[in-house]
Amino acid sequence: MSEVIVHACSTLCNPDLLTDQQVREELKRATTELFNKDLQIIELKQYARQLDNILVKLAQLQIAGNLSDVHSELQRLAAHYQQQKAAQSARQVH
Repeated sequence: MSEVIVHACSTLCNPDLLTDQQVREELKRATTELFNKDLQIIELKQYARQLDNILVKLAQLQIAGNLSDVHSELQRLAAHYQQQKAAQSARQVH
């Protein structure tokens, strides 16, 4: 499965061509953008940790030979995936 990953890069400007007021405004905008990106990085790290924990749990269950537990966990994940897809579809409709 290959999906395109889209990333909006930060804009760049030449500060030598800006007035002092424009530099201040650009610095405020850049600071806000950096803060928002930091929050997004934190959120993505938390998501990556959750995924890692799920994979470790599945691997441990598989190694222990608990195939019914592996199946149950996969069923739980599939149900969660379906809920997420339905919620995403509902958001796109509205």
